[in-house]
Amino acid sequence: MAPARKTESALVVEDHAATRRALMEALRGRFARVDGCASVRAAVKRIRAAPPDLLVSDFALPDGDAEALLDAIAGCAPAPAVVIISGAAEPEQAFALAAGGARAYVSKPVTLERLEAAVALALETPAPLAAHARQSVGKLPLRDATEGVRDAMVGEALARTRGSRRGAARLLGTSRQLLQYLLKRS
Repeated sequence: MAPARKTESALVVEDHAATRRALMEALRGRFARVDGCASVRAAVKRIRAAPPDLLVSDFALPDGDAEALLDAIAGCAPAPAVVIISGAAEPEQAFALAAGGARAYVSKPVTLERLEAAVALALETPAPLAAHARQSVGKLPLRDATEGVRDAMVGEALARTRGSRRGAARLLGTSRQLLQYLLKRS
């Protein structure tokens, strides 16, 4: 089995300063670097400059919401694991957040135990591919779906290992030779 995701940094996006500081403090024991900001714009700028391993964001922010944030960072590599916190998101919004890449959702008021469980879920469980694959039946040929998943996983592994083919192969649980073969075919 491939090693667990290495986690060094977290970004907290919360417009309420006291809540942001409390969330950052709660994450400091698990991450070497924890940063915070108060808006979608500031978060996008930080994520594009240095993608964190974990993104914890409030749903409602002064200049947008978590859906807008996820849309803005959709092409980010490596992709951060995402936890959304909200007291206001409707079920349809929560579904859209999951489709946009959020791995966990915590309703307010947030407790330390629920935050820790959400962070563990976001970092340690793989994204559910089966639901997306079932949705693609009849819309995408199997070969295209297979190539798309493979390309996305290889790209993410290379991004997480800063271009190291050996490290990417280790993350993917495959040989470096197979990875090199796949990269030549792309």
